Amino acid sequence: MKICKRICVFALSLLGLSAYSKDLPRRHTKIVEGFELEDSFLTVYGGRRNHITTKLYGTICDKDENSLKGIKIAIYDGTYEKAQTFSDENGAFYFDDFSVWAGLKVKYTMIVSDPNGEFAPIRRELNFEIDEVTKEENVILERK
Repeated sequence: MKICKRICVFALSLLGLSAYSKDLPRRHTKIVEGFELEDSFLTVYGGRRNHITTKLYGTICDKDENSLKGIKIAIYDGTYEKAQTFSDENGAFYFDDFSVWAGLKVKYTMIVSDPNGEFAPIRRELNFEIDEVTKEENVILERK
């Protein structure tokens, strides 16, 4: 089965198309901040314009709209941590030149957590659209 997929990927590359494939012999799971992340078999075929570079930004605050500093924001592709950052004194975070697959129902997971344990972590699924130059994600955390 893997050889068949690799031959298809090679044939598509000759036509100028890109391919994205994860071959896993068994499911891999990982627990992050109490959330289960899972890798699974996924194959996406699409043109080069499906792989985009975008900017992801937003703010982190509590339910009273107070900005939260030092909150960890991590982006996962399956169980692989693609990027991470921390919110600044204004609660803002920013991922610059973030490369993702877009418009193909590929889901990324964003986990927002407080390293001090004062606030409950939040998990969000992210999808990106083709030609999406920027994406804003504002998060409200609740105390534990």
